[in-house]
Amino acid sequence: MFLRGEPAGFREKISFRRPVRPLALSAVPATLQRRVRFERRHQAAKAYFGRQSADPPQGRFPEIGDVDEVVNEWTDRYMLSDRAPGEAEASGPREETLDFAQYGNRVADLTPGVQSLPPGSHPFPTPYAWRTSSLTFNIAGYSRQLVTDFLVEGGKIERVEFHSPSELNQIAQKVVINATGYGARALWKDESIVPVRGQIAWLIPQPEVNYGVFYKNVGVLARRDGIVVQDVGNGEMDGYNDSNEELNRAAAESAVQVVAELYRRMAGANQR
Repeated sequence: MFLRGEPAGFREKISFRRPVRPLALSAVPATLQRRVRFERRHQAAKAYFGRQSADPPQGRFPEIGDVDEVVNEWTDRYMLSDRAPGEAEASGPREETLDFAQYGNRVADLTPGVQSLPPGSHPFPTPYAWRTSSLTFNIAGYSRQLVTDFLVEGGKIERVEFHSPSELNQIAQKVVINATGYGARALWKDESIVPVRGQIAWLIPQPEVNYGVFYKNVGVLARRDGIVVQDVGNGEMDGYNDSNEELNRAAAESAVQVVAELYRRMAGANQR
């Protein structure tokens, strides 16, 4: 399904910092799809290291990242609801949660506030909408930049597999930084590390889409390497202590359908 165009009279009603363009939605791809700028990245590698090798073949990733790639940027986020905030909060049973750390109040004066958008002042079909801005980290570009900076400064990357802490004695370096993430649970026998399952679906990049949407517990965030669609569940305990790493295609398709339904309503409202 492809949705094009902007709402009639939208620009006259409110001046947005960026135009809100509908997503072009299609079925969830069987494999992860993303566009990679091979030529720019390879040119960056040659500029740093003087490499004169041929361009990398399609389907392979160069070793060095694109130094000119945008790694983070401010984008608008829209929170949408068909019900008033009080109704939405009382719609389901409250789930008991652990005492997770909350730092929102401590950084409230450092982050943009939330603006309530009255009906008719935004292009979305929901009666309730809020807007704020937040940093978008383009993880692929950010990781490539970190690796590039590390290699430029003389760092080396070696792959070694460890099964127990005693095997770390084979490392010649005197300082070891343990950044093994969830793997530390098995490596260090640290049962305090708890897995939290999460899953995202990816849509191919759409450069004209540069905002995020949250609707019916589904988050959509446009990034430069693709559009993330994720069902965040019913609360902070959703996925807690779930080590299952198998992909759930049905859940991914369900999340995409929630977004598709939103944009179908949006297209229908704009045609009236």
